Amino acid sequence: MIELCRTHGIYILQDEIFKGLGPTGARHLPFVADVYQRGLSLNVMSKSYGLPGVRVGWIACQDAYILSKMERMKHYLSICNSDPSEQLTMIALQNRDRLLQRNCAILDETLHKWEAFFAQHTDLFDWRRPDGSFVVFPR
Repeated sequence: MIELCRTHGIYILQDEIFKGLGPTGARHLPFVADVYQRGLSLNVMSKSYGLPGVRVGWIACQDAYILSKMERMKHYLSICNSDPSEQLTMIALQNRDRLLQRNCAILDETLHKWEAFFAQHTDLFDWRRPDGSFVVFPR
C-alpha cells in the first residue's frame, strides 16, 4: 500500500492507537510515519497504554509542512493539554515496555477465556484467534 501511495503522492493516515497490543508473539507493523514520508501515525495514551484518563494524543509525520498546518488547526481548536496529563504521559512513555507487557499479559489471560467460550459454541460462532492484534470479528 505504501508503494502505491508513494507512486501517486497520497498521504496515509493510520490509526495506531492499539499498536503494541496483541497476544504473546504478535508481530506488529512499523509505524507508518517511520517508513513513509507522507505517512501520518495517530496515537493516544488511552488504548495500548491503558491510561484513558490521560487525555493526550499525537500525530507523527515526516512532512513538516503538513504538521505545521495541523499544529495551526490544533491551536485554533484548543489552547493546550493539562500539565498533569503531559507529565503522566512522559512518565508512561518512559515506561512504555512495562506498560505494554502488562497490558499484553492481561490480553493473553482474557484470550484464553474467549478461546474456551468459542470452543463451547462452535455451532453459533466462527472465529479466528488474533495473531497481530487483539481485535476479533467473530461470525
